[in-house]
Amino acid sequence: ILQNKIEECKNQLYMLLKRDIGNQELRSQYAMYKNKLDQLIKSTKSRRGRLSDVGVTQ
Repeated sequence: ILQNKIEECKNQLYMLLKRDIGNQELRSQYAMYKNKLDQLIKSTKSRRGRLSDVGVTQ
């Protein structure tokens, strides 16, 4: 399930990138997803992902 969340974030990032990275609003959304993705990956590695840490609910 956590793996799905990570894939989901990656897909979101990719779509945002493809659309228009010059757009300021999209850039901040991109940064937000990137952070979330990094947190998810970290929490997966450290302790089999307590999702509450990154504010993701299943």
